[in-house]
Amino acid sequence: KSIQKIVETSRLIISTYTGTVHNECIASDVPVIMFWDEKYWQYHQSFYKIFIELEEVGIFHKSPLSAAEHINRIWENVDEWWSEPSVVKAKKLYCRKFANRESKIVDRIGKVLVN
Repeated sequence: KSIQKIVETSRLIISTYTGTVHNECIASDVPVIMFWDEKYWQYHQSFYKIFIELEEVGIFHKSPLSAAEHINRIWENVDEWWSEPSVVKAKKLYCRKFANRESKIVDRIGKVLVN
């Protein structure tokens, strides 16, 4: 199956390493839980605040146990959790840095390059 078909038929996506899956899910507003061991998958310190916010709302976890406990809490109402104002705020913050889906992004990049 293609990843798109899997996403379309899933209640929740689990991402266990830094890659494009969680970026695409968050940008497409598909519920996702991210977890990985920071010893092996690190992010730049300038993104620390964003990952703290993701962790606070339950999107990012530093261990499989933490992720599993969160999934057990939200499983019956994944969409409700995904729509909570604090989760929406964290998703928007993440998207501004990593998954910008601005409709006129090419125009904006062109203006920056010209200036």
